[in-house]
Amino acid sequence: RFAQYYLVPKVKFMTHFAGHIAFLAYFSYFLLSQFSVDLTPPIVPMEVFLWIWCVTRFSGELFEVGEWTGKGLWIYIRDVWNLQDVLFIALATLVCSLRLASYLSAADDPIGSAASTYGFVELAPRSLYAFMIILAYLRVLQYLRYFRSVGVLTIVIGHMMADVGFFSVILVFVSLGFGFAF
Repeated sequence: RFAQYYLVPKVKFMTHFAGHIAFLAYFSYFLLSQFSVDLTPPIVPMEVFLWIWCVTRFSGELFEVGEWTGKGLWIYIRDVWNLQDVLFIALATLVCSLRLASYLSAADDPIGSAASTYGFVELAPRSLYAFMIILAYLRVLQYLRYFRSVGVLTIVIGHMMADVGFFSVILVFVSLGFGFAF
């Protein structure tokens, strides 16, 4: 009976929403505390816990795929929020790989000559974490769609994105032309 309470759609929704807010708080605190001073901080347990949390989010996404056929995957990927989750998981996997590669290359260099020059493997995770947190914060819009006043605004913004996309193409070429002229 107690477990059935968490199967009620509203309770399930609020639990997922609270979990996402907790994830945002933890992710934000991690980025502000670890990457604010050092460009390539060492891998700490706090970061490993973040990776584990991302793996649990990935496992949750695997259960959302209805059937593992071409049609089932097409239905899953058509939703923009699922596409955003796939991008988030891919970025998390890339960050984890780059951070581990950086850690292993630093372990192979006992003199520390590689630590004085930052390369792609050392600096890219910082930027990828930035893209990840933007995606995580944008994900809040999906939860807010269920509230009447905010939901209408997110739907309107979604419909405006096509027009903004066409305008952005024009703006890019006009900006490039004037930028090179100056």
